[in-house]
Amino acid sequence: MSRGIYSMAQREKVIIRCMDCEKDGLYEMWNDINSKTNQEQKKQLLSGHLSQYICPHCHSTRFVDHPMLYYSPDHELMIQCVMMDHDEHLALETFQAIQDGTFGQKYELGETYQYRVVRSLTQLREKALIFEHDLNDKIIELMKLHIFTQIQNADPDIFIEEIQADFPASGQIRFLVKIPENQLITIAFDQEMYDKIKIKL
Repeated sequence: MSRGIYSMAQREKVIIRCMDCEKDGLYEMWNDINSKTNQEQKKQLLSGHLSQYICPHCHSTRFVDHPMLYYSPDHELMIQCVMMDHDEHLALETFQAIQDGTFGQKYELGETYQYRVVRSLTQLREKALIFEHDLNDKIIELMKLHIFTQIQNADPDIFIEEIQADFPASGQIRFLVKIPENQLITIAFDQEMYDKIKIKL
C-alpha cells in the first residue's frame, strides 16, 4: 500500500518474517526522523543500526529497507528515502513536491533548505553523514564518478555495484567500492581533489 509523503505515522510496528527460520517477529519501523527531537534514533541511523532487525527466535540479523524522511534543522536539510521498485507512487509524489516547492511545507521550512532523494536507507545514512562532517555531497558524488571512471579504465571487466563514502570511527574518510560476491575495494579520500572541486563550484 502506498503512503503519502506526510500521511504516515512517525513510527510503526510491522511484522517481519525471518529469512532463516521463517518465523515472524515485530520490527519498529521509523518513517520520520527529526535529528533534534529524535536524537537517539539519529545516533542509531548514523551508526547503521536503526534499520537492523534481529530475529527474536534464531537471533539472525538483517537490514530492512523502507521509505523514510530524515529532517535535520541544524543543516537545513531534508532527505527522503523512496523505494523506487516497491513504491512508485511515493517516488513520483516526492519528485513532484520538490519540483512545485511544497516538499517542506509540513515543517514550514525556509528557502535555504536543501532537499535530497535517495533509494535506500544506506544512501540516506551516507547523505546524513556527509552533512554531519560539513562536506558537500555534490562534490562527493563527483569524486565517486571519478573513482568509477578510473576503475573502469584500469579494468573494464570489473562490475561496480555501488560506491559509498564511508566514515569509520578512526576518522579517516574513505570510499568503499562494492563489487560482486560482497567484495569491497577501499579508496582513500583525496582531500586535495575535494578542495579543487570546491573552488570550481
